[in-house]
Amino acid sequence: MPPSSPTWRRRHYNNIRTTDYPPCEDYLDGLTITSCDYKEVFEQYKDVPGVVFLVDPPYLSTDSKTYKIYWKQSDYLDVLTVLAGHRFTYFTSNKSSIIELCDWMGKHPNLGDPFRNCHRREFNAHMNYSASYTDIMLYTDAA
Repeated sequence: MPPSSPTWRRRHYNNIRTTDYPPCEDYLDGLTITSCDYKEVFEQYKDVPGVVFLVDPPYLSTDSKTYKIYWKQSDYLDVLTVLAGHRFTYFTSNKSSIIELCDWMGKHPNLGDPFRNCHRREFNAHMNYSASYTDIMLYTDAA
């Protein structure tokens, strides 16, 4: 019987053990669990002793279209502000380049924004009726 057959799937999945762990109903007793925008949570709890921030943003360099909001590059970086000086658990994956980015930032702490005083020009390019992108040129005045 091939794995693609309904009978095989029914027999296979009906025999998989769902858990090896005994139930633990009081596991989260004594915890305050809050779920809302990370900026609100951070402002409310940043000075409270014993707080541990659970940080699980979309993974950098991966598709974040499944989120209900548009997640920008600056949002990835803003999330990092929760980490400095606070206890946290941060989730990522090897598909994300956030660890590499943070390592690079640690090696260049005095860089600042190299584009701060630049001029910006944009050109909206269309490849076809449904695909487009924006070319961006940043430049400085002559030295």
